[in-house]
Amino acid sequence: MVVRSVIRRWCSVLAFLPLAGCATMQDVHYEATQKLRTECAFLHFCWCSDEWIDSDYAKGWKAGYLDVLTGGDGQPPLVAPRCYWAPSQILKHGDQKRHDWYVGFQDGAMMASVEPDTHYVKIWNPTPTVQPAAYSEPASVPTTSEPHPAPPSTAPALKPMPDTTGSDWNSSGKEPAIPFDSNLPPVPEKPEAIQ
Repeated sequence: MVVRSVIRRWCSVLAFLPLAGCATMQDVHYEATQKLRTECAFLHFCWCSDEWIDSDYAKGWKAGYLDVLTGGDGQPPLVAPRCYWAPSQILKHGDQKRHDWYVGFQDGAMMASVEPDTHYVKIWNPTPTVQPAAYSEPASVPTTSEPHPAPPSTAPALKPMPDTTGSDWNSSGKEPAIPFDSNLPPVPEKPEAIQ
């Protein structure tokens, strides 16, 4: 009796095995690999942190890190996870646990954004090589490796500032005199004492 139930289970597994294609197995492997990378990054983050890390912050950190690592944009969801919906939890802790989760999500997403992007195929872009010319240039054209000079500028020239001292600016080593303005208060000879 036990042998028959085991054989039936194995036959049902073998019957559904063709439905689980290579893409499904690759997706499972990819997701497991990214979750493992998230756990390792969080352990490294905890090891480097001097403060106590709350469990809600840790859940949010892992969720944000995994979101960016798997191609997400790093924006937290509008609605917090279901575990923060319970009325008893809201009455007991208020919004603190949900807030900790959101802060953790944003920190985890920020940490993952500095990691190299591994979930897109990179296009190989080799440096272009210079092919030798198939023809010979005429001898009258000079060949130089220097670039052509830029055309002259058509911008208007700047006018020099008018000289207020009657000589070149700062030629005597002193600063030029500032024109007197009658709206300004007089400059005291020596500073006044602070009272």
